[in-house]
Order: sequence, then C-alpha cells, then structure tokens
Amino acid sequence: EYLRKLSSLDPFCSALGEQILNQNALDGVKFWESYLEKYTDNEKAREQLGYAYFEKGEIEKGKEQLELVINKNPEQQHLLLQVARAYMYKVMSGSENPEDLNKLTQYIQTYLATAEAEPVCLEVWCYGVLANVAMFSGDEKLANDYTQKATALTPYFSRASALPKLDTPPNELAYSYSSFFKPF
Repeated sequence: EYLRKLSSLDPFCSALGEQILNQNALDGVKFWESYLEKYTDNEKAREQLGYAYFEKGEIEKGKEQLELVINKNPEQQHLLLQVARAYMYKVMSGSENPEDLNKLTQYIQTYLATAEAEPVCLEVWCYGVLANVAMFSGDEKLANDYTQKATALTPYFSRASALPKLDTPPNELAYSYSSFFKPF
C-alpha cells in the first residue's frame, strides 16, 4: 500500500522500496532495466543497475552503467570507487587473477587523480585500501607509505571495505538505504 502511494510522489524511491522488499525474489538487473525503459534519464536508477550487475559478478557491465552516470554528471566521480570495491570483493572472495588486483588499484588511482577536492573521508579510504593491496602483494614499504598518507589525514581511519557516506547539505533531501547484507 505504501509503495503504491509513494509511486505517485517519487517513482524511484517506490522502485527502490520494491527492490528492497523483494530482493530475494527479483532479478536486480531485469528490474532496473525495466525501470530505465520508462525513466531513461534517471541517474540513480542507472547507478542501481550498475550495482545489480556487480552483485551478479558482471563487473564490466556494472562499470559501463556507472560510467554513463559519471559522463553525464562528473560530480559523481566517486562512483569509480564502487567499481574498485567490486574488484576488491572479487579478490576477497578468492579470485587469483592478478588483473583483478590491478583493476582495483587502477580505479582508486584514477579517482585520486581526477576527483576535484575529494572529501577527506574518501581520500583516506583510498589510501587505506591501497595500503591493504600493497600488503597483500608483499610490498610492506608501499603499504607503510599509504598508511602514513591515510593517518596524516586522520589518525584513526576506518579499515572497513564500505565507502564512507558522503555528507548531504542540510537543505537537501537525500534518500539512502544500506544494509550489511547488500554490499552495493
């Protein structure tokens, strides 16, 4: 009943609610592709489609969706870090393909090189992940260098795999949903 009422007010939030309530029964890719047939310019839905591809292990297809959002709105450059996280989860789940680690590093480095005035919390996250990758690769010196960069920005940085939430200005309404059971 609430989703039906919400659909007339905010179709995207209604769709997101439907996906959350039925996440075990829905194919996320088909769901968001169907939504985008009706609302073709919705960046948030395209982002969700990218995440649905990540959850299916189709990182390249997910990356393509997020790149469409970034190309349309360069302020969404932080979505490159979601691509990096997809590769990080792939490596953490047992991938022995060295290219996955290289891509993880590549997307973080690209973000750091191209994002203008990135939030400190994201910069710290990047250095923390790069430190973990260097340690995993056996390069203790590089790992220490990245750790020093992170601690120089904030001494008690989180080593969590999830990206820190970006603050929303008090005059903007933001919808966000996160779950420990849904990484993207």
